Amino acid sequence: MFSSTRQPEARHGSVYVAVLGTAVIVSLIGLTSIHLSRLELKSATAQNERAYARQLAQSGVEMAMAAIDLDPNWRDNYNHGDENVRNPMGSTEDIIFRFLDNTDNNLGNDSTQEVEIQGIGRCGTAEYRYSVTYAQGATSESQSSQQLLKSFTGFNTNENVNSSVFLGQYFVPDLPAEATSWSIDRIDIYLEGHGAVSATMDFKLYSSDINGEPATLLEAQAIPESALPPNGSPAYHPFHLSTATGLTPGVGYCFVMEQTGGGNCAIVHYEGGATQTNSHLIRGGVGWWNADSNNSLQYRVYGTYISTGGTGPFVISPGSWQRVAVP
Repeated sequence: MFSSTRQPEARHGSVYVAVLGTAVIVSLIGLTSIHLSRLELKSATAQNERAYARQLAQSGVEMAMAAIDLDPNWRDNYNHGDENVRNPMGSTEDIIFRFLDNTDNNLGNDSTQEVEIQGIGRCGTAEYRYSVTYAQGATSESQSSQQLLKSFTGFNTNENVNSSVFLGQYFVPDLPAEATSWSIDRIDIYLEGHGAVSATMDFKLYSSDINGEPATLLEAQAIPESALPPNGSPAYHPFHLSTATGLTPGVGYCFVMEQTGGGNCAIVHYEGGATQTNSHLIRGGVGWWNADSNNSLQYRVYGTYISTGGTGPFVISPGSWQRVAVP
């Protein structure tokens, strides 16, 4: 009878503990949910601030370009590295830009120097910076018409070309400073056939080594002597080239006349005691060459060149947009 009166009390205590435990678990879940919600809100706010700061930085570059367009004397009226703040109507944040002359820290002393433009965006705890290069751009490329690029006139002597005597010329073309590449259309050489109409002469174009002597073969042509001006009637003979394109300005090339068979194939006329800038006669034979700086063939080099046309107005250099670190 004693035990039967205590059993209901034990059951009531167990229910209380169970209810209390459930309440604690529900409370923890609720607190965790609130904490997670706050973290998500904080993360979303930070993400929005970063996105807004990035937009402000881009607007800063655009605002700087507008400042340049509105002020012809902007180089004198802005200082290297200063932050320039603008707050357009309706904006809750500032738009900031600055000019950097990384050459000498002076915007106004040289109008040809490129400038780094930075757009700065700040929103809340976020900061973002864009950088672009503002420099003179090049005008569109154009190709010249065929013209004389290098020549020498006058002769007082001549020499036979045969299997042991090769003659040629080293030259650097006379091109304008804005030329970016050039091509050889033809080379005229003052010569005559030797008389043995069965002979063959090899005309070759080489790149040049540092001594102004032939290096790498670029093009070769086998010319029968019967195709040359007849013996006793020397004249300019044209050698047309098809592969000498995309050549580098300021670099020298060599054209030579060779023969691999016996006998003489041509008589070449040249000037003894002649000097010419970036040009000289080349003498050679099988397996050897040497520069003869005191002589020059009588020749003409015709070709075309590609030119940028010089520098144009200042623009944002293509590909210069980049994010920079916040100091």
